[in-house]
Amino acid sequence: MFSHYLRRKQILYLAFFVSGISAIIYEILWIRVLSLAFGAVTIIIASVASLFLLGLCLGSFIGGRFTDIVSKHKLNYLFILYFLIEISVGLFAYVNFNLFSSFSLAAGQYRYFVVLICILIHSFLLGATWPMMFKMILSMGEDWNVAGKITFINTFGGFIGAASSNFFLIANIGLEKTLFLAISLNLLASFMVLSSYSRNYFFSNNLINVKQLKEKRVFLDGKFWIFGLMFFTGFVGMGLEILWMRTFGLIFGNSIYSFSILLAVILLSLSLGGLIIGFMKSSKVSINGLINIIVLGVISILIGMILIGRFPEILLSLKINLIESFISYSLLQFVFVGVIVVIPAMLSGMVFPYGVRMLKIYNNIPGTISGFSYFINTLGSVFGGLISAMFILPFLGIKNGLIFLTGLFFFLPVIWFISKKRNKDIFFLTLIIFVLGLIAFKTWDERKLASGVYYYGGRAMNEGGWNMIYYKDGRESTVSVTRYRGENALRINGKVDASSKGDRETQLMLGHVPVLLSRNPKNVLVIGLGSGTTAGAVNKHDDVTNLTVVEIEPEVAKVAEKYFFEVNNLVLSDPETKLVINDARNFLLKTKDKYDVITSEPSNPWIAGEGSLFTKEFFEIGKSKLDNNGIFFQWLHLYNIGQSEVKSVLATFKSVFPHTLILIGVEPNDIFLAGSNEKIDIDWNRFITFKSDNFNIGSDIMSLFCNTEISSEMVTNSEINIDNKPTLEYRSPFNLRKNTLPSNFSFILKFCQEPKRLLDNLEVPQEYRESLILTLKARKKLLEAEIEYEKGNIDNAIYLLEEAIKDDKNTPHVKERTAELYVEKADELISSMGFINNSVAERYLIDSIYFAPNYYNGSISLMYLYINQGRLKEAEELIKESEKKFPWSGAVLMYKGIITGLNGDSSKEEKLLLEAYSLEGWNTVIINNLANFYLSKGDEEKAIEMLEKSVIIDSDQQIVLKWLRELKN
Repeated sequence: MFSHYLRRKQILYLAFFVSGISAIIYEILWIRVLSLAFGAVTIIIASVASLFLLGLCLGSFIGGRFTDIVSKHKLNYLFILYFLIEISVGLFAYVNFNLFSSFSLAAGQYRYFVVLICILIHSFLLGATWPMMFKMILSMGEDWNVAGKITFINTFGGFIGAASSNFFLIANIGLEKTLFLAISLNLLASFMVLSSYSRNYFFSNNLINVKQLKEKRVFLDGKFWIFGLMFFTGFVGMGLEILWMRTFGLIFGNSIYSFSILLAVILLSLSLGGLIIGFMKSSKVSINGLINIIVLGVISILIGMILIGRFPEILLSLKINLIESFISYSLLQFVFVGVIVVIPAMLSGMVFPYGVRMLKIYNNIPGTISGFSYFINTLGSVFGGLISAMFILPFLGIKNGLIFLTGLFFFLPVIWFISKKRNKDIFFLTLIIFVLGLIAFKTWDERKLASGVYYYGGRAMNEGGWNMIYYKDGRESTVSVTRYRGENALRINGKVDASSKGDRETQLMLGHVPVLLSRNPKNVLVIGLGSGTTAGAVNKHDDVTNLTVVEIEPEVAKVAEKYFFEVNNLVLSDPETKLVINDARNFLLKTKDKYDVITSEPSNPWIAGEGSLFTKEFFEIGKSKLDNNGIFFQWLHLYNIGQSEVKSVLATFKSVFPHTLILIGVEPNDIFLAGSNEKIDIDWNRFITFKSDNFNIGSDIMSLFCNTEISSEMVTNSEINIDNKPTLEYRSPFNLRKNTLPSNFSFILKFCQEPKRLLDNLEVPQEYRESLILTLKARKKLLEAEIEYEKGNIDNAIYLLEEAIKDDKNTPHVKERTAELYVEKADELISSMGFINNSVAERYLIDSIYFAPNYYNGSISLMYLYINQGRLKEAEELIKESEKKFPWSGAVLMYKGIITGLNGDSSKEEKLLLEAYSLEGWNTVIINNLANFYLSKGDEEKAIEMLEKSVIIDSDQQIVLKWLRELKN
């Protein structure tokens, strides 16, 4: 008899495990599909998740009551009912998926109501299964401690579902097949439960003994505390998930896998919490024990904040940006996330089953009690998710939000201790929490966390001179502005997305080129505001009468107006400019306007949510919004992205637009795709005579053309990126830390048409062809030089660049790139041959300044050479020129100070070195020179202090490390 129940009980456990897998897959699918329909914005994602959770809690509440009603008549009916519910879950999932998918390609207010009803019904059915399973397991003789085991099994299933769907299923088999797999699991679970059906079940009432009767009053009084703690645990838990998601996106990059790893770790930890309670002895449960779990959770959250503050330096020491293997990087991320999340999430996972066990006194209505407990806990998650997304994150930010949630979590334990008059406990615990909170607040350095250390490595924090002049945790992303060497850079979640100098030419091209390609560019749509440079370029064209800019993050608009007005020409202040804060895809779905030009520069496709702006469906939506002969202009980068992904974007674009053009960016790290329903007929007189933003269209933009079509050869065996199978978003992160430029340059160069054929196909007038052929030849050599450089052949690269200059010295980026390689070659020669009589290095540096007078590294390296050769007068002259050109430079002041010291004025030398240090506090060269100055004055203590700072910034300085050890000994 016992083995009979044991076998059937094991089947029920397995069925609930399988059901947990499918449930989390559904939630992930609904969020993904509905983000396409309503926008990949935080409030939409939070609303979908909250709706799903709301349905779960309503289902558990009503299902729990229904469970007890049914079991009073005949317990066996529960098995049949559970069987029917699991089948219904699968059927509703199929209906929901098809409905939601259709919404991603159509607009209409009715969609919101339909989604509300569909998600609630589906998740209601899922929620009803928890109290039913609890009652069925109890009917086989289990005690109420089984609540922990059931929680573990179902949540561990959720962990498997989240990990498998996000890491394998969606990318490889697509959304629809993933759905069918989840439905199959529901059907499997339903038949497993049905197979455990028997007419001979007993239900152990576990009659209350005399001791329990004495305690009954205590439990009745404790109901408020049990349910209150369950609610607050759910509230804080979901709030922490949202804030952690943003935090780890800053630290590790905001890819789909950052979210996936966090979700997986949370679910695994919650399941472990349930497992611990499942094996805890019943005599150990009490309100006091539940309070202790909460207090430990509060402490662990604050300790986690303190550790997060140290993560950037730790990751920098591990050289995180040099880890090319995606698997190694993911495992490292899994460990770091686990260190922060496992303990608080595990403790949170203990609260619900712990509370259910404490409510064993109500053993005559287990369905109602377990269902209501699930309802309260999940209702807290609903409110926690919505309030955190809508208010806590945008108004308090990550740091203050975590402190607020921690304080909220500690609120009920404090009230409990007050009610029990445990004043000493209140004092000591409050003191501990306050101290930990203060340390966490001080340790949390927004400058470091938003530095993008995962992507830029040592450049993120160690380059001297960059200051964070703006930081705000916005509704959709963390927005910051840094200033480095006179250049403002806009960072989104730590990654630079726009700047006032570096990538300005790319942003200008995105504005000028499509407008010039269009015969009648009156109505223009710009997707992505960024610094506003692209919109500003569009606005310079007199033909443009209506300009619409779509930006998903409100904070970006504020930053563009305040910090980038010089490069965007105050475009947002122009009455003809309309700024729309919305998801671009959602905006295009809803708008009834038609555009002559749509220019799209979303962020990199490896970033979560951005991949939906590179799918076939998105391009089709964009195409449908083009007026006659309209131009759709798309940006794509060639760095840190695999060739198969580049080909996938090209193939996807070609599948939508019958007429295309390919252009290569001024800096050839980017390409542009132009698409139209009709043949792109260019007005060359208008095109070539237009001048603005230092661009002479005839010799500049024309040199960027590569091919008059995306040929079939280019996209052979390439996969179309579609909504149902978003391979680009899931596979792009694999190459995030790999140097993919050589292969991508070679691929693009292979398919660039020969200059004469290209100009023939473009129907360029004869009077422009002779000069353009030379320019196109120079551009080709620039690309060949980049390939050689990426392969490590700097001499070959320099030779090709010098040949390009002979063809056309005014070709965009050729002189600038030549100057960069001259400096690099000079540094290489100095390193191998020394300073004395190194005329070749000197020639390279002088020529670098000749080709690019404002190239900072050329001037700095030449100063360094002159000083070490003892040519102080020449160095002083160069310093005077550089002070005018680079007033922000700490290195210039450093060299000025060194020369002053060599001339005998040590006090002025110290003053200049300290001023240089204040400008570039992370520049190890300045720090080391300051240490050397103190050492020359006999102040070893200050010298050691400076050298210790230097090695913290860059631990690879072997000479400095040796120097430091010698001083300490």
